[in-house]
Formats: sequence, C-alpha cells, structure tokens
Amino acid sequence: MWCWRRVLQIPWTSHRTNASILRQLKITRRLSTTCLQRILEYFGHIARRDGDNLEKIVVTGKVEGKRPRGRSPIRWSYNIRTALDTKVQCCFTSCLKPSQMAQNRPKG
Repeated sequence: MWCWRRVLQIPWTSHRTNASILRQLKITRRLSTTCLQRILEYFGHIARRDGDNLEKIVVTGKVEGKRPRGRSPIRWSYNIRTALDTKVQCCFTSCLKPSQMAQNRPKG
C-alpha cells in the first residue's frame, strides 16, 4: 500500500485508510485473490491430467527422499487445502467426476 500512497502523494500524517485509497484508485480485486484464483486454476489443470505425471506426484507429496534441515517451507498443497477446506487427494478424486464439479461451479 505504501507504493500507492507514494504515487498519489499522500503523506503518512493524513491518516487515510487502505480501503479509501483502493477506492480512489478504483481497484476492486485484491492481489491475493487473483493469485489464489490462478493457483486453483493451475491445480485444476494438473488434476485433470491422465496417469501419474510428475506434477501430480509432486503436488500429492509422493516424492521420495529427505528434506533439508531447518524450517519447512509453506507447501503449495497447504494453500489449496485452506482455500477449498478439504484434502488435496479428495480434490483429485472429484476432478475425475466432471459432472460433480460442474454442479459446484460458482455462477457468474
């Protein structure tokens, strides 16, 4: 947000909210919403592929080997799990049933 404040030349002493600045710029979609939408679109692309390809193996976490030391990074599947409120494996099985996904599709 500080970059938008810089562009609009709004000093920090003006005490304007982030929402008012976004309204002034006519920005309706948040960047995090756009990123989440693209992540889910790519996940759907991977889930619809046939067989056990590399992307599907990596996303489901079936890669063998040890992890490096230290804090584990946030996994891509965790973002999908929190966005869809379900396990990733359940999403893969539901992608095999296109009629079920068509019924759950948001209208618009």
